[in-house]
Amino acid sequence: MENATFTLLVPFAPIGEPWVVRRARTVVETFDSREDALAGARALAMGLARRMGTSVRVRTQDAKGAWCTLYDTRNAMSRQSA
Repeated sequence: MENATFTLLVPFAPIGEPWVVRRARTVVETFDSREDALAGARALAMGLARRMGTSVRVRTQDAKGAWCTLYDTRNAMSRQSA
């Protein structure tokens, strides 16, 4: 799976609803807060990257629906090897 990139998504959740980490349409894990969801997604990304030997990025959605990449294991791994 050389050069493959996987993406974990943390879509916006309205107040009172759980925050989820998704891989495509599949819910991978559910959390009580955005911060917990992002920390969980980052940990999952690092674990997947190590096991699969590929980069994994974490993208989150804001209240207006815009997406941004918050974390990319490719960048994190290059910093660790420097």
